[in-house]
Amino acid sequence: MPGGSHYAAVSVVLDPGARRVLIVKRTESPGDPWSGDWALPGGRMEPSDADLRQTAIRETMEETGIRLDADAEQLLELDFFSPSNAPWILVKPFVFRLLRDVEVRLSGELVRYAWVPLEGLRASRDATGRPEFLLEDGERIWGMTARILLEVKARLGAP
Repeated sequence: MPGGSHYAAVSVVLDPGARRVLIVKRTESPGDPWSGDWALPGGRMEPSDADLRQTAIRETMEETGIRLDADAEQLLELDFFSPSNAPWILVKPFVFRLLRDVEVRLSGELVRYAWVPLEGLRASRDATGRPEFLLEDGERIWGMTARILLEVKARLGAP
């Protein structure tokens, strides 16, 4: 793995029917370039993590209370993505399908969550031509999160 890179992982958590995806809204925080954005549960790899899959599972538990190791099955592992404003951060997405309905308990890092229908995610382009998804309330999923969700939809054959 290249020197100087930072590694992170995110979880694409699908409901038991694999029709809806969990998105989370980050807390507003000075100095955080992704502050207040809709995102996927995840974060940086810690030295105690055996691998990036474990990072995704740990971060999802910490942020949402969902135990992917007990309540889900892994469907896919995607190639690395990087935020366009931080190309040295390599993010590995893992796609999980819940085995049963679960309760979401947000950590202090998050302010909201939503289960968004995959087929309802209609890609558009922002002013710079990058993909984004507009949500019903006028908010948007953009950047790396939108690119990951586009890949997941394509891999799952979702409309």
